[in-house]
Amino acid sequence: MAGERQAILNAELATDPGTRGYGTMSDQDAFTDLGAVRIDNWAQRTGGEIIEAVHAPEFVALGTAQREAVAMVVSAGELIETAPGANARAIFVNAFGGTSTTIANLANVANQQISRAEQLGLGGWLTVGRVNANR
Repeated sequence: MAGERQAILNAELATDPGTRGYGTMSDQDAFTDLGAVRIDNWAQRTGGEIIEAVHAPEFVALGTAQREAVAMVVSAGELIETAPGANARAIFVNAFGGTSTTIANLANVANQQISRAEQLGLGGWLTVGRVNANR
């Protein structure tokens, strides 16, 4: 596992896919940059978690077809994709409207801000020394 993490860190520092400028940063600056929380991570959620995001008055105001669509989403499986562009999200936006309280609640439940290190699976493993060793 450590070898895989070293390879991931080496590739990140060498290719700099986010054009962060790692090549001109000190080891400390690269470490700090990798650990900065700034990335949207849309997590999959259970149907129960999604239904808890539904604003009750908005649900009551839905028509029968829209309620059936919401029911289909929340019962679609153990984990439901919530990211922008996901079918479940599109169904909810269609039913409730993009500026509804329900959609805002869903975003709050499903979107977590993470660091690039966490996104790469390096969260608790990354140190300044490991940055230095992988340059």
